[in-house]
Amino acid sequence: MRRRDFLKFGVGTTLAVNLMRPSSANQRPNIVFILADDLGWRDLGCYGSNFYETPNIDRLAQMGMRFTNAYAANPLCSPTRASILTGQYPCRLRITMPNGHLREELLDPVVPSSGPPSQKAVTPQSRNRLPFETYTLAEALRDMG
Repeated sequence: MRRRDFLKFGVGTTLAVNLMRPSSANQRPNIVFILADDLGWRDLGCYGSNFYETPNIDRLAQMGMRFTNAYAANPLCSPTRASILTGQYPCRLRITMPNGHLREELLDPVVPSSGPPSQKAVTPQSRNRLPFETYTLAEALRDMG
């Protein structure tokens, strides 16, 4: 597999939000949102990668903004995506595991009172869907027109 093919398969977690200033107060801003799962902080050429070839993202970075002080809400994909959609921490949403692909719907996770004798700690369940009543970024943008 060639180096540039890694990005095609989603090796990476980065979030880039670009709010372009409207020319008048009546115009709404354009929002460009780029999300790439599992991208390390130095996996792009513009941040110093000598391994991955990322000419298009490097060109975007050269023409726009670069984020040099950021973090993901969680090192796992589902909790991070939920936090982006809602603006809330994954633990507040009770989504702490990458389980959005599971068919079973678990909206009211519990913390077991005890675990197997071979484990020193209990593992709480993780919600695997956002509750319907959760207000999301998409709904906020829709409500603003």
